[in-house]
Amino acid sequence: DYSYNGESRIDFRNLKPYEMIVGHFEMENTQIFDRYPELLSDRNTFLFTMVREPLQLKTSLFYYWKKRNWLEGDADLFTFLRKDNNYLSFLLGCNESNYKSILSRYDFIGLIEKYEESLDILSLKINRKITAGQVVNASIRDRQNLEIEDKFKKEFVKSNQ
Repeated sequence: DYSYNGESRIDFRNLKPYEMIVGHFEMENTQIFDRYPELLSDRNTFLFTMVREPLQLKTSLFYYWKKRNWLEGDADLFTFLRKDNNYLSFLLGCNESNYKSILSRYDFIGLIEKYEESLDILSLKINRKITAGQVVNASIRDRQNLEIEDKFKKEFVKSNQ
């Protein structure tokens, strides 16, 4: 379900037990609980997500936007990383006052950095074996930006806590 492409909502009642809705729900007014408010009350639906470590997420986003020429002017990685703090919180619809209630709605939250381990745990939770697929959309990274200094990492963590 890529709602920003204008796709219609999917009717949960038509899903088979082995089917799932997959998509990106990161744009304003298309976040999962805005798009599917019935998830707030339907406890028969197993809700899970996979998230990335925030610095890796923003770095990946930079290269994705760069590849598509969506960056303004001569934007560089470090300027981009300093903008729009707490991007992961935005994606999940969380803030300091609601994060516990938002995160408790998920039956499972996996970590991309621990993908295999996350899939193993998810497999146990749904009682089905899930195997990892092949990565097909990795962004090409600038060599000089692959190593982010510890000082910058600390700054990023502090401003994105």
